[in-house]
Amino acid sequence: MSVSTAYAEKIKSSHEVTLSSGELVTISEGLGEPQSIGSYGLRVYSIIDSKYPYDNFTTGIILTREGVVEKAAAYDVDKDGDDEIVVIVRSVGTGSYISARAFKYNGKTLSVLISLDGLDKDIDPVQSLESAFNKASNPTP
Repeated sequence: MSVSTAYAEKIKSSHEVTLSSGELVTISEGLGEPQSIGSYGLRVYSIIDSKYPYDNFTTGIILTREGVVEKAAAYDVDKDGDDEIVVIVRSVGTGSYISARAFKYNGKTLSVLISLDGLDKDIDPVQSLESAFNKASNPTP
């Protein structure tokens, strides 16, 4: 059986993140969508047997994107001791602007903790998320 080039390309663009709590999170662009726009999905799996990491789907979320999913990582953006899932999307074309989102997983559901769009291509997106979260959580009078 042969795999189409488009399908193989989508498999290659998937990312996986393991949270400190042990859950596996997969991040992938929508199958067959253009590179420049479309969607991406996060899927959370609780690992019961390491030989079958995708057997226990817990929850997921799908969002729009403008660009390609460049990177995903586990990072404690809100400094509460639990990892968030950070997804970096880079625009295709002039500017290569970055969008960054941090997702909170509470053991049952995923939600967007903080989202930033239009970041300069040379900026540290994780540091920007952390700074924006701190500013939103501690507004100055």
